[in-house]
Amino acid sequence: MTNNRFCIKPYVFFEIGTDGYCYFCSRLWNDSYCIGNILEQSFQDVWNGDKAKELRQSIIDNNYKFCDTNLCIMPTGKPIDTPVADYPEEVSLCYDNTCVQQCVYCRDEPHIMSEEEQKKWDDLIEPVFIPMLQKAKLVTVNVAGEVFISNHSKKLIKRIAEVYPNIKFAIITNGILCSEENLKKLGIADKITDIRISIPSCIEKTYNKIVRNGDYNKVMENLKYVSKLKKQGLINVFHINCVLTSWNYKDLIPLTKFAKELGACVHVMIAKDMGQNTKFLNQLDKYLITKPEHPEYNEFVKIMNNPIIKENDDFLINDSFKHLTPLSIKEVIKNKINFYKKYGWNKD
Repeated sequence: MTNNRFCIKPYVFFEIGTDGYCYFCSRLWNDSYCIGNILEQSFQDVWNGDKAKELRQSIIDNNYKFCDTNLCIMPTGKPIDTPVADYPEEVSLCYDNTCVQQCVYCRDEPHIMSEEEQKKWDDLIEPVFIPMLQKAKLVTVNVAGEVFISNHSKKLIKRIAEVYPNIKFAIITNGILCSEENLKKLGIADKITDIRISIPSCIEKTYNKIVRNGDYNKVMENLKYVSKLKKQGLINVFHINCVLTSWNYKDLIPLTKFAKELGACVHVMIAKDMGQNTKFLNQLDKYLITKPEHPEYNEFVKIMNNPIIKENDDFLINDSFKHLTPLSIKEVIKNKINFYKKYGWNKD
């Protein structure tokens, strides 16, 4: 990625992850380089502390020693020669893993914040979160859990929308409660620029096999509602996120066709990147269809090489594309760049 390109991410982006640890970039791209902890330090001490300065210096020096430069396709631009801004333009809030839906690869038990845990995060809303968002254009909620279930996340979103009516939101959800009514209750029905709905399949039988405590019919209804917003131009990016296993890979072609009807793109992730210590992940070799050793791998390759998927700029699968002959890693990166450019995430 270097080649005199300048990554602007650490100058404009701020992420709060599990247990309050903070990052300048997705942990997929920079090997979990943590710049501080919002529960232990002030925002400014994290945003412009020693760890933050060290990462920014690696970009100025063009060595990118904390980054995976082979795969990174995050936003880049011209070198920034002005002092670091006091506040970020984009904030990702990924610390709340509240969710009662139990996808087999993500969690074995539902998780709801305890009263003590919720109070800990609620107490940061006014003194920390609201001030640090004063220059923000986009806020992402919630990568780790289900935003419409969490009382804390709903309280936070509603407050942000009240204080900063011009802020746009990127929402990640399992879709069950992503209804017109709930979006209006939060005050963000007209403020969503990016929405990502996670489903393992558009086929009901497969969905019910993978998702416990789900509701296939409600999800389908809400997908159609979001599709309507997308087609009206009220949403810029509409993703269907799909975690890939041997249980659902055969549904990728119908899922891709379904997404096209909705006006959505398909973003496929690999099960090994999801959840922690679930029964499913502890026997992952049985289900990791992207491994050439898997007995159904060749069938998976045939599906991935179907023109509906292979030639589709609205379809992205993470790094396991590199296993698919005859695709080389350079072709994989090119495919990713096309995808990200189309959805406004790559700024050459």
